[in-house]
Amino acid sequence: MSRLEAWETPFGSESWPSVWVNIERVLKNSLVFVNTKQLFKVEFEIILGLRVSDESYDDNTRFHIERDQPDRCSYIWRDSPWLKQFNIEHAEGAEGGKLIHYVLLGGDYNVEILAVGDVEIYSVTKSQNGI
Repeated sequence: MSRLEAWETPFGSESWPSVWVNIERVLKNSLVFVNTKQLFKVEFEIILGLRVSDESYDDNTRFHIERDQPDRCSYIWRDSPWLKQFNIEHAEGAEGGKLIHYVLLGGDYNVEILAVGDVEIYSVTKSQNGI
């Protein structure tokens, strides 16, 4: 059965934080921001796919599945339909790592990332956020 698994992040237990993406011309250089009581910058080593949906209009059934921990904002979706449609073998072979589907459920946007490699999460001040 398909389900969202908790992705342990410093903001993971927050419900509906502000989530947005600073999209760069080269997708892998894009940055994700999560604002709770503090601002976090999430850097993915290699982004291969990105979906951003307005939370108000995102009535997609992909989020109406079982969750191992409800009321969180950060998840990993190991058997997602999007991941199954992606050429996983090619992506993992070309990039040298495991392709993972990350899901951030926000109060303004829902952000999904297909990425390979490390994920770095930094607490930042407004002057450091780069936007």
